Amino acid sequence: MDAGEFRQIEHKDETAEMIQAAMMKFRFPQMFSHLTLPKLKREQAGVMNLVLAGLSPGATIPDRKIDKL
Repeated sequence: MDAGEFRQIEHKDETAEMIQAAMMKFRFPQMFSHLTLPKLKREQAGVMNLVLAGLSPGATIPDRKIDKL
C-alpha cells in the first residue's frame, strides 16, 4: 500500500473475509451447503462489491457496511 500499488482499505477485516470467501468457494464449492442463505447473500454482496470496485477505474468503495451475521 505504501508504494501505491494497492489503495488504502478502511474495513480491512471485512475485505479479508470477502477475499477468503471468494477464493474458498472456487476451491471448495461443497462449502456452500454448510452456510445459511443470509450468510451466502452477505458473502455474495461483499465479494461483488470488492470485485466491481477493483475492476472499475476510479471506483469508490460503497459507504454501506455488509451486515454482520
